[in-house]
Amino acid sequence: IIEQGRIGDLIKVDGIGEYLAEKILNRFEATKDLAPAYAFFSPLGVSPKLIAKLCTYYKDIDNAIKVFKKNPYILADDIDGVGFIKADEIAKRYKFDINSPYRIKAGINYLLKDQASSNGSTWMKPSTFKDKIVKLLGIEFNTILPTFQELIKSGDLHVDKEKGKIGLQYYYDLEKKIADKLLLLQSIP
Repeated sequence: IIEQGRIGDLIKVDGIGEYLAEKILNRFEATKDLAPAYAFFSPLGVSPKLIAKLCTYYKDIDNAIKVFKKNPYILADDIDGVGFIKADEIAKRYKFDINSPYRIKAGINYLLKDQASSNGSTWMKPSTFKDKIVKLLGIEFNTILPTFQELIKSGDLHVDKEKGKIGLQYYYDLEKKIADKLLLLQSIP
């Protein structure tokens, strides 16, 4: 009935009037092209609204699925309303490797951003970082270490060995710019 757009048959159903029937048919028409995306993402617990966002953001269904299969954690960076925890839940349902560098990198970024937003501190002591990242990811630190070192090498993480601090390079640069501006303002007579 819905596929053929037979509004007359649809309004024969108890409780469905012409307005609701039109709404149902319009929604079906708007989403029928997303059927392959629904077939792939729905079993992973992805809502229809999020499926539509993915297909819009990544321009088409095939690309959305391809990007997700390569790195489901990219959703936390690309899609509003999806953070690490949500991306991790979806990735685990997909049976994505829990030791993947993509997961580890996303977990590290989440942990340090969460520290900044919830505690107001952009830094962590190495021992605190180690304990929290192991707990968050549920894997051994030896598995995390190569990705952690790669993030330092790539300039994404800042480690101040002298002060015993770990943080995102972005926050370090931002704080440095603010401090420099404050010093400049202070020097003006």
